[in-house]
Amino acid sequence: MVSLRALLLLASLSLVACGGLGPSVAPAATGASGPSAQDLDLELRALLLLLEDRGLFEPTVVAQSLASPRPETREALARALGRIDDARGRDVLLELLADSAPGVRASAATALAGHPSPVVLASLSAIAGGDDREAAAAAVAALARLGAPLSEVLESLRGIESAEVWRRIVPALFRFTAEERFEAASLALAEAPAELHRLAGLALAWRSPARALPAVRELLGDQDSFVRAAAARTLGAQGAAGDLPRLIAMLDEPEGPPVVAAIVALQSLVERGVAAPPPELVPALLARFDAADASVRLAAIEASAAWLLDEELEAALDARFADPEAPVGDRAAALLAMARGGAPRAADRIADAAAAHHPLLRAAAARAAARLRAAARLGAAAIVDGIAEKIVGKLLVDADPAVRSAALAASFELEAEPAQLALDARSDSSAAVRGTLFELLRERPLLAHGDLVRPAGGDPLERERAPATRRQLVVALEARGRAERLERGAILETLERIAAGDPERAVRAAARWALAALGGEAPAARSHPGRQELPAYRAVAAISAASVEDAVDLELVTERGRIAVRTDCRRAPKGCLSVLQLARQGFYDHQTIERLEPGVEVAFGDPSGTGFGDAGYRTLPETSAFLPAEEGLLLLDCSSPAGCGSRLRLLLSPQPWLPDEVVLVGRVTAGLDVARRLVPGDRVLEVLAGDLPHSGTAGRQGERGPRIRSAGPLARAAG
Repeated sequence: MVSLRALLLLASLSLVACGGLGPSVAPAATGASGPSAQDLDLELRALLLLLEDRGLFEPTVVAQSLASPRPETREALARALGRIDDARGRDVLLELLADSAPGVRASAATALAGHPSPVVLASLSAIAGGDDREAAAAAVAALARLGAPLSEVLESLRGIESAEVWRRIVPALFRFTAEERFEAASLALAEAPAELHRLAGLALAWRSPARALPAVRELLGDQDSFVRAAAARTLGAQGAAGDLPRLIAMLDEPEGPPVVAAIVALQSLVERGVAAPPPELVPALLARFDAADASVRLAAIEASAAWLLDEELEAALDARFADPEAPVGDRAAALLAMARGGAPRAADRIADAAAAHHPLLRAAAARAAARLRAAARLGAAAIVDGIAEKIVGKLLVDADPAVRSAALAASFELEAEPAQLALDARSDSSAAVRGTLFELLRERPLLAHGDLVRPAGGDPLERERAPATRRQLVVALEARGRAERLERGAILETLERIAAGDPERAVRAAARWALAALGGEAPAARSHPGRQELPAYRAVAAISAASVEDAVDLELVTERGRIAVRTDCRRAPKGCLSVLQLARQGFYDHQTIERLEPGVEVAFGDPSGTGFGDAGYRTLPETSAFLPAEEGLLLLDCSSPAGCGSRLRLLLSPQPWLPDEVVLVGRVTAGLDVARRLVPGDRVLEVLAGDLPHSGTAGRQGERGPRIRSAGPLARAAG
């Protein structure tokens, strides 16, 4: 069988033979005599993506890419080298810092964050103080990720005009420590150009140190609604009783992010014990039970748990749960609020929910039972002994995996040593339930090594076919190895087998990290033979090469209306193309909104409903550098070592502090008001995608392509 290295060498040499991209050979002319320069460029970019996924530095491909006349190819080279752990890649990136194209220089600066060394720090500091603003901003962010103190970064900018300094520093403030961020953001609010005001305000408000609270309180009067909302949330988490009047005053604003944040902050202050629940707020909460904005409505319902000494509020929650015409997300939120607040009727309503037809209500019943037991322990509720355990026990054998997963998590809260439950869950037929178990075992490693692997006949690779679940098993094995030294030898052997034999590079990498954490020796990293790799990566290269004007449109058709999204696949092409392929295959059709964090985001795309599921494959992790300080971004979470799955997050407010591994898929161009009305349990009826570049599919924009039931080329690229 031909090795991957041989395949890469042959492919790159064929590019030179065809007249494309060699350092001394002009690109071939477009025409019948041979492939066009554009086709050859896409082939080379496909090779770079393959190298990136395999973690392999191939000098011939790197040389051809470095000599390419196309800046986009050199940018792709920089991104690939940033994820390849090889000192030769660092040297090439340092060379690219002097490239003629600004985008290449910026990409190289960003990628150097993956190659920490004194020479890299010195080079990035020089770029940060240079004339190229785009590269300088990328260098500042890279220095922050490498742990450089803000004071040293500012020193490299000495002599630059003040407004220009802020343009380079403010976008990266979220990467520095809270103390450094506070000082710089305070100055930026006073001195930075107007276009940086929101970023500076969010940087000051987000996770501020205690001494920053006076400045955060001033932000409650800021002109930007998102800055006011961020300040309110910070005061809820860190503020004092004196902040109650300030937050109450925000409830007079029109529905929107500040109102949601004020409600959440008031609830936090009460539940932290900082202040007693103000009775005058009950009418304000009741008035928002019927708000059109789902975030406002659910925030009011959830906050009512802190006010349940009020009979009128309790009756309103009970009525909302009992209303069959109310959105199922509202009913679940009302049930959870009643349980958290220890309402007298909570136990009866939990029993009703456990017998409900909708799985979201049954899952909420499991979570509510655990909450009610916690309230009883605190003396906030009376509960008949064993009723919570009885309800959860019934839900542990529910037909729906999401309900069983919720019941399993509740059981871990209800029982001191749920070892038998863990054993039963290990044999569950659903990968989603087993994945939930592995996540719970991360904190409570109850199962012995033999119990973790025995359901698979001693080989965990055979049973756990989903990459995400195998990665979660690795985490559970690592946690057990840390907790039980006597089992560490057997666990190391299992991890070595996974690191050497798993078909997914991301899972192998997770096993290698676990081996290192437990003091083991990881086997040498290997690359797969080249079976069908290049066709898969050509599709990724095509989508990454699409301009903004040629980007593919998505349309999310929901029960509440339509949401239009313009995709942007340039920074995270593998994950973005995977989403588009899944949409064209109908994967997202009829899935439910599984999560809403009021005023922050809605999430969907996990068919298991647990937050741990995926489409049966994952693409390797990607990054997309800065997220714009905008609402309406559609994101894919690639932060798991197992890579990018299928779960999408739609931001209802700017979150520029999210890590680089939460990658941009696109932006909402119409229908953000529809997104604000979505609640958990609402259905995404279908997701329509336009034609993919070089997909060979004829169809109108927004029209479904052929229903291909395989995972598509990205499944092969991930393997």
